[in-house]
Amino acid sequence: MSMAKRKPKHSDSDRDSPYPGGVPTNIYVAGKRTASMVGGPPRLPNQTTFDAQGLPVLPPPQFIGKMPQQLAAYDDDVNVKGLPAKGGVGYDYSEKVRNLPLRFRGMKNVYIKPSFLTEENYFRNADSVYRQAANKSRTTDHRRLNNMYRGIVGAADVLSKYFGKPFHVLPSATSPLPSEAGPKDLVIEVGDKMENWRNAAEGEPGMSRRDKNKPASATQNFNIRAPNYHPQFWNYVFMHEFGHNLGAAHPHEYRQGTLYNSIMSYEAPTEVGKLLPADINYFRNTMGYNMTPQSIRQRIDSTGKILPNAPKVTPTTGFPTPSFLAAPLPKKKNNRGNKKGR
Repeated sequence: MSMAKRKPKHSDSDRDSPYPGGVPTNIYVAGKRTASMVGGPPRLPNQTTFDAQGLPVLPPPQFIGKMPQQLAAYDDDVNVKGLPAKGGVGYDYSEKVRNLPLRFRGMKNVYIKPSFLTEENYFRNADSVYRQAANKSRTTDHRRLNNMYRGIVGAADVLSKYFGKPFHVLPSATSPLPSEAGPKDLVIEVGDKMENWRNAAEGEPGMSRRDKNKPASATQNFNIRAPNYHPQFWNYVFMHEFGHNLGAAHPHEYRQGTLYNSIMSYEAPTEVGKLLPADINYFRNTMGYNMTPQSIRQRIDSTGKILPNAPKVTPTTGFPTPSFLAAPLPKKKNNRGNKKGR
């Protein structure tokens, strides 16, 4: 005859509760101790830490507006591991481009149209005559497109957590936008019109709007003739190109840019599936999340529109990196040419 399990006593919860004999922070469920509703879900770590071997442990994707200043995960030319990350850079050739991150803050939804999937049947039906013909003419295959699509879906999930708004991936370019899509939404069209076939993808800075009553639009292009990369690589690629859509530049091309702490750098790791510390600090700065609510209200009105005479977003004390840095590195001179008087 087996004995009945002992029922938990108040003294059991007292060991875990700051309130003697009072509200338990843990409860028993099926004989196992679990977090209670009173204690709430465990808090996610919101800053980079380091394990016993000194390797970086990046915080899970979460809303950047509530994250603190991030610490550099790697040493590079401008960063010391464990100190505040810096070196995220942005294009600075127009006020319109400088305002892209702030404009995006005021948007509600992002819809991603995979235009490299030229019709739904191309992606969904591997045996279709359409796909077989397309494979012959475009030197691609469904596995490659499948990896691209899966990478975009993964990136959309991650970015929605960082920016606190949904990123919807449509099944194909022919899928209509939801009827509720409006002027405070963004549509990203991911095409395959690559001009430079050496690159995996290209992203254009900017969000155009032809009709004030319809969503704004941005553009990326994926190289459908690229090697058959893993979906995790295309996850990184989409987030990198989305950074360009919001006006972020390649930091490795700038004097004060980071090499390893931004996904916008060609030297950064591509397998982490997250924004890197300098990216989070850069977007917090350029979107005004390091500013007071009063200051940001001077920049954006109630509809999300940027006010024409509003003060510029500038980093507050404790953010040593300006939102936008100087011009790119000058080209190196040819010493032999100089000796010849050229």
